[in-house]
Amino acid sequence: MVTAGSGSCGAGASGRAGQPPSPSGRGRNHAALDGWTSGANGGAAGLHEVTLGPGAGARGQSGVAEDRDGRAGERTGGAGAPGDGTSEPGPGGRDRRRASRSPGVPEQGIVERDGRGFADGRQGSGSGRGAAPSRSPRRVTSRDVARKAGVSQNTVSLILKGSPRISPATTERVRAVMAEMDYQPNAVAAALRTRTTRSLLFVAPRESVRHHLTHDLVAGVTDEAAAAGYCVVIQPVSQDGFRAADLYRTQLVSAAVIFPRAIDDGAAEALVAAGCPTIAVLGPCHSLGDRFVAADDQGGAAAAVRHLVERGHHRIAVVVPPGPPWGIAAARLAGAQAAARAMGVPLREVRAADWAVADGYKAAWDLLPRPDRPSAVFAVSDRLAYGVLRAAQEMGLRVPADLAVAGFDNAEWSDYSRPPLTTVEFPVYTMGREAVRRLLNPGQAPEWERAPARLIVRGSS
Repeated sequence: MVTAGSGSCGAGASGRAGQPPSPSGRGRNHAALDGWTSGANGGAAGLHEVTLGPGAGARGQSGVAEDRDGRAGERTGGAGAPGDGTSEPGPGGRDRRRASRSPGVPEQGIVERDGRGFADGRQGSGSGRGAAPSRSPRRVTSRDVARKAGVSQNTVSLILKGSPRISPATTERVRAVMAEMDYQPNAVAAALRTRTTRSLLFVAPRESVRHHLTHDLVAGVTDEAAAAGYCVVIQPVSQDGFRAADLYRTQLVSAAVIFPRAIDDGAAEALVAAGCPTIAVLGPCHSLGDRFVAADDQGGAAAAVRHLVERGHHRIAVVVPPGPPWGIAAARLAGAQAAARAMGVPLREVRAADWAVADGYKAAWDLLPRPDRPSAVFAVSDRLAYGVLRAAQEMGLRVPADLAVAGFDNAEWSDYSRPPLTTVEFPVYTMGREAVRRLLNPGQAPEWERAPARLIVRGSS
């Protein structure tokens, strides 16, 4: 069997009819050679690499391959004994050469490679069942850039580091060569050389990974990290945070941003013990002290309660889940209580089991059937507020005529609830970016202490 690597593969891809390649363990594309033959004109221009197929040599079967110029050269085993390496002139002046094989080596299907495309990674011209495999393009290195730009490799390294020692003209010329060659620095090699890495760790509780707030938070973290030349590794945690700390100990990451509820799993404590620069986002963390980024949860909750009082409501309930005294829920409850006291109205506290819609729904069924039910409910999250809306509708209460409802977070579907939910915007994306900015620039003064939380009035109040 002969497979052409240059010219038309249709002429030689199948070779002699009814002769499939031998199912040898060495494979169709076996690269070990049994001989070299030349095309009709001989010489380097028609050089082909071949291996013998079933029946070649002693049985005298022939096939056709083409040289680089597209001219055919006939190969046959002739009548001689296999392995004698002799050749004899064929019909029409063509050379008929017997390519010898070594004793004990299984006969293979003939494979031709024309030698083009493998030095620079391009795919060779061979195709079909017996074509030689192509190789991936070789990665461009800083040495390649230096050679083409006419500078030393050290100069390229200094330019990548932003060193002021290199003149602007040289820097511009070298960077133009980098762009032309599509050069990408080897981050792994740089990490090994400097013992640092340009990767950040984002730690979140496993149950919160699918939360809508987590999506916005990750977007902010990754956008700011990318702008600073960093990538982000996301690590969900369950029972302990030692896996997160191991990523820092093994130098896979250089710093960490932690979701506040992850403190219940010990991630913050483990990271601090490992010496990892860490910042909490969305709320404080007791083991990190003042290294956190948060919104003005108290101010936002106070604005929601003031809005309800200004709408004429004087029997207001607040639905709140459990949480640590330094957490988000506690901060929003404190803001609601402070506003109610300032406005001179009572505030009934109703505990929900957790933050889910179902928890708000159950809390509303415990609260609203009472004769002294409130005329307005403030839920410290939009998900809890959705549960309250559902329960009120099932009880036949009109919102907002019979019951006003307000939430907190401004989740993306709050504008599409029935009726649209009055809520407080929780700037999660902004806080994600600010957390990375503070983490990478610890000495820089922050633009704000807490991100503003803006009240958004809609049809539910």
